[in-house]
Amino acid sequence: MISGEPGLDRRQSDWAIDEWDEVGEVPAVEPMPRQSRLVKWTVWGLMVLATTTVLLVHVDAIVPLIAVIAVQSLFVQLYFGPLFAVPIEFLGARSAGLTSGFGNFFANVGGFTFAYTLGALKDATGSFAVGLYSLSAMCLIGLVCTVALGRMRPAAVAAPETASA
Repeated sequence: MISGEPGLDRRQSDWAIDEWDEVGEVPAVEPMPRQSRLVKWTVWGLMVLATTTVLLVHVDAIVPLIAVIAVQSLFVQLYFGPLFAVPIEFLGARSAGLTSGFGNFFANVGGFTFAYTLGALKDATGSFAVGLYSLSAMCLIGLVCTVALGRMRPAAVAAPETASA
């Protein structure tokens, strides 16, 4: 994530992200008004992941399949950082370790559960199609939750952090 780069303060990293927006690497279409850059990256990442997961079912040739997998692996990495940064913004830096660990725990449980379920569905149906469609549907559910979270975010981020111990 660019804001984590050594030597860049918040203002410089915001400028760099704005420059990327102008170049067109990050689409300028915003699914909701005034959403933050973190939510925007997560929304676009989940849309691409849902689309490429469905494409895995329909692409048969090896070269397009490798291209789909390459795009999918790129967007998995692009949306993963903002996904873990949003809870820290809500709960503050004091609970960064707890929120990251909690999120990582459920990411691992979800990864194990979906990998097992994908194999069980393949055994039951003889095809990965149902499992991949289910995975794509989960990306779309995550997209809806991200948009809802993005609408709640401005009020939570604007509220000052209260010290309670």
